[in-house]
Amino acid sequence: MPKGSVAPPAVFTIIEDVIAVDGGGGRVFRAAWLRRYEASEMFREMMYKLTLFWGAGCFLSVGVTCAVVFFVESKYVAFGFGWAAPFVWAAIWAALTTVWVQRMLKEEEVEWESRGQPGGKPVMAKSMEISSPLPRT
Repeated sequence: MPKGSVAPPAVFTIIEDVIAVDGGGGRVFRAAWLRRYEASEMFREMMYKLTLFWGAGCFLSVGVTCAVVFFVESKYVAFGFGWAAPFVWAAIWAALTTVWVQRMLKEEEVEWESRGQPGGKPVMAKSMEISSPLPRT
């Protein structure tokens, strides 16, 4: 991001970092991801809403987990719940996110097609293709 620019939502940054570093996408992916973000208002809105969804869900999960852990009588129940609840929450949120994102990307594709973009993709689709210098494993 250029100095002084507005930072994108947290989910955008997390996805960018995980895929660029852990996924081996590197700078090629980072550049393509940013172009993708800049090309579509619907995509930017989706990233913002996903950030709110995951942030609010995280606070809710932490609140419920802490309440159970600190107020339940059995230390075994507290221990088990304290370890299991965050994983259950993350699995549910991931499933909801998958359905939501797939639906939003379909809506975005329809919007791009209505603008006359072939294949429901922005004009810059060719330059947005992601290739990595690292071999596939």
